[in-house]
Amino acid sequence: MKTEKDMREMLRTELIEPMTDSFSESVDAALERIRYNGVRDGEGARAARGEQRAKKRARVVTGICAAALCVTIASCTFALRPELAANIPAINEIVYTLSPEAQASEQTCARIADTVLSVFNSFASGGAEGAGKQFKAGDDWILNRDTYMAAYYLQYIAVREEVIAGVAATFENVDITSIAAGSKAFRYMADVSFDIVLKGGIHKSETARISLEESVSGFRILAIEMLSEGFTEYKALYELYESGSYDAPPKGYSSEEDFQRALALAQEDTGSLDANIANYNAMLAALERAMADFGAHVGTGDNAVEVAARAEQITGLAAELMYRYWNARKTGEMPELSDIMERTADTDLFFYDLQLMIDKVNMGYLSRLTTVDKGSAMIRTDYGDTVDVYVKTRIDYGVGQAFKLTVEKRGDKYIIVGYDSPWDDGVYRRLKGLADEYVNGGMERTEANKKAYEELFAEAERFVAEHPEYLIKND
Repeated sequence: MKTEKDMREMLRTELIEPMTDSFSESVDAALERIRYNGVRDGEGARAARGEQRAKKRARVVTGICAAALCVTIASCTFALRPELAANIPAINEIVYTLSPEAQASEQTCARIADTVLSVFNSFASGGAEGAGKQFKAGDDWILNRDTYMAAYYLQYIAVREEVIAGVAATFENVDITSIAAGSKAFRYMADVSFDIVLKGGIHKSETARISLEESVSGFRILAIEMLSEGFTEYKALYELYESGSYDAPPKGYSSEEDFQRALALAQEDTGSLDANIANYNAMLAALERAMADFGAHVGTGDNAVEVAARAEQITGLAAELMYRYWNARKTGEMPELSDIMERTADTDLFFYDLQLMIDKVNMGYLSRLTTVDKGSAMIRTDYGDTVDVYVKTRIDYGVGQAFKLTVEKRGDKYIIVGYDSPWDDGVYRRLKGLADEYVNGGMERTEANKKAYEELFAEAERFVAEHPEYLIKND
């Protein structure tokens, strides 16, 4: 690097004209100014850089303050209206984590109840297919197993009444009887007690726990958990069928036929959620009824065999009884019944009904049958010693009869020790009505039964005597 002396010498030797002393002094002054300006420029740059850094720091501080202010404002806003954060990713979890737990107000509970009612009414009435609008997951609510089972169960309540209890109990509405809800930010947990109301005045009380989320568009359900004992039993029935660990209902029961029909429908995919649920529930109700008939919820092989053998014997007795009954109208003679039915005070009216029919045939009051073939029977309801049966017998015009039998096992076979036909609207009903009147008047049952027969026999004799024109000539 050249020194100041070198530069001065260069200026002197390279200029065309030699520098004067005054010019040399001017150069010295110029160099001094250059040096001074260089120092001053360096200090200015440093000062400028410092000023820029100060401004930058100010901007950062201002940004932080602004951000803090925004967070403060947002926190206040979300604290007052947490539902605004529900659909904002990241923010919603922060708001949820920082928010305290609280009890929902009465007004909020009322709004939750409206949402829940809409869904419960849809489920119970068989309208689950349109329930998605009330769920955060939309139509994908069916992917939540607990909620899906709730939809099945609520629809099952009316189906069960009809299939099990034999009551035409169609769904009417849902009534919420109580609701209590807690909240944390925009999420709620509600315990709801409600009644399923069926036509005919039938109420089924239920409880459920509902998870919900609130956003600016209102409440949406996240999940439903049924808490009732009835649901627990339904779920066990559902899982029993799904596992296949049950014995098929034995033949001879009407519920076995109902189950097979319902099973065929349940195994078809109709393409409609509501139809699939209805068919599946009809099948489960038929299965429940069938299992109740033979008393085997998860039957063992031995039990199933024993029940099937019993059903076969009882249905055979019922079919044979009706065959002999109608064949007596063909032959005009009292059949031998001691091998299948014991005559007691509880079977007396059957014998008198049969005798009165034979009497009328022989009087010409009734026509003689020409065709009588043994038909088939099925057990409608099994109460243990007493069973409701239905028998179809093939006669001239065909006939079906429903009645109750009481049976006892004697050795390796059953025998009938009791008979009643509460659904009969003919002679048996009149006999029973008269006999009951005599019993209520203080008469013994056996004597009352005989007196009832004698009264109706005398009535038939009077008719024949008074109206010979109506008599039938039976060969």
